[in-house]
Amino acid sequence: MPTNTATSSPYWNVGSFDGPGGYDWGNTQYGEITKEQNPATAYYRYGIEQGIPDNGSAFSRWFRQQFPNVQLGYNAATISNPYLTIDPYLNTLGGYGDWLNRFMDQAPQLRGEDQSRAGAGPVRWISR
Repeated sequence: MPTNTATSSPYWNVGSFDGPGGYDWGNTQYGEITKEQNPATAYYRYGIEQGIPDNGSAFSRWFRQQFPNVQLGYNAATISNPYLTIDPYLNTLGGYGDWLNRFMDQAPQLRGEDQSRAGAGPVRWISR
């Protein structure tokens, strides 16, 4: 369930491509198999469901770039539990707020912010 429903994707949104009668096949055996075969798609879907925007913002780009780390963690987890599927693993990673906190914990330059354009600009030494 999305926690930040103000966001949307130009490619897929929750409920936008449901089957007849509004049925989402993503939580069926078919959907589970499809997500296991396409972990990048499962991750994309997870992000949109959490409310993470797909709008080209620094946060959106950073979230998409985390997929190799997520996939590595999932692969390691399946060694410990071969019955683990991708959805339960993704749900252990937290929601929108958890991802936003991880993003904000980075240095401003890594978040795509240019500190010299904010406020008074770069710090300068003043001689006496």
